[in-house]
Amino acid sequence: MNQDCTHAPIIRSFNTHSMEDSVIEALMTGRERESTQMMAAIDANREICPGKLQHLILYGPRGFGKSFMARVAQIEAGKRSTDESPIAFVLLPEEQHNLVRNPHGFLDYVTMKLADLRSGADQSWKGAGFVWPDPDEAQNQWTKSVKSLENELDAWFNGRSGLAVIVVENFDMLLKTVFSGDPEQQMLRKWMTRKGNRCMILATATGAVDVDYEKPLFQAFQPIELSPWNSQDCIDYFNRRRAFKCMEELSPDEESKARAVADFIGGAPRLAQLLADVLDADKGFNQGDPLSVAEVMNALADKLADYYRRRIDDLPPLARGLLDALIRGGEPCSATELANRVKAKGQNLIARVIKDLQRADMIRGVKAPDGREILYRAADRVFVHFYRIRQGNQAALSSPLNAILDFLRAFYSEDERRTHTARYLDAGRPAEADVFARLAMEIQSSKGYNAYRNEFYQRLRLYLRAAPEAWPESPEVLVEKIKKNPAQVIDASKNLPAPSTKLEAAIRCALISLAYVLLDLSDRAEAALTEALNEACDSPEATLVVAYELSEYLFYEKKEFNQAIANTELAGKQADQITSSYLKILALKDRSFNLLQQGNYVESLDAASKSASLATSHEERTQQASAMNLQAYSLYGLSRFEEAIEVTRASAIIAHECGDKTEMAEAMIYQAFSFNELGRHEQAFEVAKAAAKPAHECKNTRQLAIAKSSQAYSLYKLGRYKEAFKTAASATEFALECGDNEMAAHAMNDQIHSLYKLNRYGEAFQIAEAMFEYAVMLDNVDLIEQAAKRALQAAEASPQPKVVDIFDRWKEKVVSDEDVSSWLFSLLCAVTRARAWVEFDDFIKRHKDWMTETIADFWFKVYDVGYTITVVEREEGRAAGFDAAQGMLSRLSGIYAVTGERSDNWFIVLILGFAQKSTDPNLIRDVAGLLTVDLNPQAPSQSLLLEQLATYEEAAENKEAVLARMDPDVALWIRRIRGLPEENPLPKKKQKRRKKSSKD
Repeated sequence: MNQDCTHAPIIRSFNTHSMEDSVIEALMTGRERESTQMMAAIDANREICPGKLQHLILYGPRGFGKSFMARVAQIEAGKRSTDESPIAFVLLPEEQHNLVRNPHGFLDYVTMKLADLRSGADQSWKGAGFVWPDPDEAQNQWTKSVKSLENELDAWFNGRSGLAVIVVENFDMLLKTVFSGDPEQQMLRKWMTRKGNRCMILATATGAVDVDYEKPLFQAFQPIELSPWNSQDCIDYFNRRRAFKCMEELSPDEESKARAVADFIGGAPRLAQLLADVLDADKGFNQGDPLSVAEVMNALADKLADYYRRRIDDLPPLARGLLDALIRGGEPCSATELANRVKAKGQNLIARVIKDLQRADMIRGVKAPDGREILYRAADRVFVHFYRIRQGNQAALSSPLNAILDFLRAFYSEDERRTHTARYLDAGRPAEADVFARLAMEIQSSKGYNAYRNEFYQRLRLYLRAAPEAWPESPEVLVEKIKKNPAQVIDASKNLPAPSTKLEAAIRCALISLAYVLLDLSDRAEAALTEALNEACDSPEATLVVAYELSEYLFYEKKEFNQAIANTELAGKQADQITSSYLKILALKDRSFNLLQQGNYVESLDAASKSASLATSHEERTQQASAMNLQAYSLYGLSRFEEAIEVTRASAIIAHECGDKTEMAEAMIYQAFSFNELGRHEQAFEVAKAAAKPAHECKNTRQLAIAKSSQAYSLYKLGRYKEAFKTAASATEFALECGDNEMAAHAMNDQIHSLYKLNRYGEAFQIAEAMFEYAVMLDNVDLIEQAAKRALQAAEASPQPKVVDIFDRWKEKVVSDEDVSSWLFSLLCAVTRARAWVEFDDFIKRHKDWMTETIADFWFKVYDVGYTITVVEREEGRAAGFDAAQGMLSRLSGIYAVTGERSDNWFIVLILGFAQKSTDPNLIRDVAGLLTVDLNPQAPSQSLLLEQLATYEEAAENKEAVLARMDPDVALWIRRIRGLPEENPLPKKKQKRRKKSSKD
């Protein structure tokens, strides 16, 4: 844009009619389609004028830029107007308060505006005032006004061809005030459709005006719908404004905020205009102070009050009531729920009103996350803010930030929410910190179950029973308070008296650390726990509390499993020195868990049993269930499966009675494991299926993943491979959702096994490839090997050139090449199957010495390569089979040529593998033609054998006769590879029966 930036121009936000043309053109955004339609109609009307013209009407809610588009049409029409064919463009004011009850007044007003446009005068200001209606003279006045308008058009065009474009905004209101009756509309329709018409109407409206087929104006206009701006339209608009004002484009960070603004305003261009000023300002959103944003939003709501009132007034009464119920009751909301709110007898009764609200772009529907139904919410969130304040919502009035919670949610990223939480905490403003804490908790709750947070509340009861002085409130009160207002708990802790013991200090630290986690300030939580662990070194009970909490935090929050297990070991070591039975329960549990990780099932069982025996009171029963599950896992490790089943049954009952769905699911999962080990797969499947229910109810995605994996294993063992595959896929999704990539890789392995059984090798390879990538990311050599082998097996059965890269990367990860050497021939088969010559040649260049050595040792495995050539031919045709044979033979010959050995067994074995499986005489003869002496000294003799084999296969009948004519050694070779009898004895001659003589 060529823009003089010496003095950045001022953009008037609302007075669109008086905006300079350069501003209109600079800011034109997202309306190319509508502009093209308008100007195409104007051009078409000029061609036929005078005549029966096409009239247009722009539909859109208030604030969608209808006035702006009228100005666009005015500017473009001005560019098209010529002396020979002028366009008289009359832009009537947005509101015509002078036009009431007098149809002829509309024509008189247009006539005066045309005269002013021609002469440059301003007669219409005084001359187009309101005239008291005279019903008896209405028709005569209309006729006179039509004639006056025609006279003015004659003066305008003066014998030239030309067109008058009359812009009438709020045309729906004009119909209500001037053309409300059928006779009046009939006059207007007749005037608009007359043969010699030179006036095109370009109307705008918020509501439909010509859709009633019983009305005279039915389909009098060609409609153009103005749709909401999408987020990119808003970004384009913001950048155009900035360019026009000689400012830099939005930075990536500013653009992300602008997108949030775009989503928040629902695509209304008028709001984009207003919020662009805020985005451009030196203060406000860009400074990132949420309280200043609240001030801006409140001021914006005040500024838009009249605009929003008009939008509400535009709605029919029932639509107004339904919108009120939607906002007051909470969004998003389904039609069924909304019908219940307003006590309508079924959603069908409100369906029409919902459509009216959607047509007015007051609400929008989106699919629910599960895809089962449509959820509705107000499109413009600034309007919701306005509505809450003006309708007396107490939460919105109680705090500036509460009033703009929707905007904060859209505007601030997860990192920014965390920053503002910490900032308000440090400033001693817990109320503001808690607002951002709620936003943080929304993000965390969307991630599903979190054991560290959910199980802490149970541990807190044990901590405060061991040291009630640590906090002045009961566990029940404290739990509710920290769930609702973690920032206020942190703030309150600053005013508590200093702890009298290290145990009290440790418990407070654990509590504050949880609060930090709930506020999404995990770094502060880890720092506090680490510091507390150092200070608690000479107190076994304090060390237990901090080490236990740190291990839970590291395990569930940071996924640092090894470091977490090290802390469980530290916590477990305190068990013998702890006197409090409440804390000893936790210490013994941690000891059992740590011993499980070491595979010491005997001592783990002992520690878990002791912990379970201590947890006997009502408050401790959930800990008892947890300890019993550790017992069951230890018994499982000792192959005492029947005992493990009995323990888990008892544990599940206790957990159910306590309402602890986590331990209940855990017990049933271990029970399913044991049933599977006993070969009782049907029972294992049913129990694992039941375990998924409590896991789902408490959103424990990790348990869901394990339960689904157990189900998949049982289904696989039962031969229900399709179900097993789908269930394993579900287990993979849950594992990835909870961030356990290792579990996801194992679940992928389960998918692959079932796909093999279903002969779906292409899908199996894709999953193996994904499994391999996760294994590499985890740097887990065992999983890398598993994934590579699964990929090779799948690639032997389906063409997959990528397998070469997987094999190469696997080879780089192993400690010893011996681990992959025996799988080299699987790679050769996979390469042959895919004819991945480019990838294989590159692999040979980098690993030729290793391949030469390996191939010399495992020469007998080339049989499978020969067989693979026949598979290619059978599935992809003779040409593909020939390519497979030619490609692999030439490459193997090159590798074996440098082995330094004269053994040509590999060549004979490969041809044997091919010959035994191939029955196509044409391919057999083609391959025979490849076998020249430069490949191998044995090639000519093997070529002869294949030629004879082709001759044998070509014989349709009496193949024995063909064999009889061959060299006996060749015939014997064919008999052996085809599994025929090795001898072909001639039938015995019949002996003549001797007649008995009298001597006999």
